[in-house]
Amino acid sequence: NEKSQMITFLRGTVVSALPTSLMIDVGGVGYQVIPTPRALSAVKVGEVSQIDVALVVREDSWTMFGFADPAERSMFEALQKVSGVGPKLALTILAATNPADLARALREGDEAALIRIPGVGKKSAARLILELGDRLLQPAAQATASSDVVAALVNLGWPSRDAERVVEKVTLQDDKLDASTLLKLALSELSSKRGG
Repeated sequence: NEKSQMITFLRGTVVSALPTSLMIDVGGVGYQVIPTPRALSAVKVGEVSQIDVALVVREDSWTMFGFADPAERSMFEALQKVSGVGPKLALTILAATNPADLARALREGDEAALIRIPGVGKKSAARLILELGDRLLQPAAQATASSDVVAALVNLGWPSRDAERVVEKVTLQDDKLDASTLLKLALSELSSKRGG
C-alpha cells in the first residue's frame, strides 16, 4: 500500500496560524494544514513561508499535515507504517519530541522515553521499537548520499554495520549534507572510535 507523495511542500502566504490549523494561500488557493508545534513556530501570519507537508488520503477525507523540515515529515511517514499508529498519533508523538531524540529512543530501545509521550503505552512503545528501531527512514534527498557514503566506507574496509551506524548518526545531526562532507565527517567519527 505504498503511495508516492503527491504534494511534498507548500509555499505561500500564511493566512492564519492556529495550533490545530494553518491556512496557506498558494496562488489564490487556500490550503488547510494540520501543523506540528515546530512547524507552527516557524511561520508568521501575513508572511510567505514554505512548509513541508504530507497528504494523508482516506476514503472519507484528504488531510494535509505540516512539518518544520524534511526530517520531521520523514519521521511522520515512518511512524505511520507501524501497525496501530495513525496520523493523529504520529502527530502527537512529533509534538512531544523531535526526530533526532525519537530516532535515538527507537534505536536504543528506550521504552521509558516513549511511554512518556501522551497516547503511547507499553504495547505501542514495544511495537515502535520493534518495527522502526532498525530501519529509520532518512529524508529522501539524503538517502542516496547516505547509501553512497556507506558503500564508500565499506570499500575502504569498514564493516557495513559500523558504516551504516556512523552515517545515520552524522545525518541525524545535519540532514542537509552533501556526500563528500558526509564522508569526511563519517571518517573522522570512525577514526576517533578506532583510535580510542
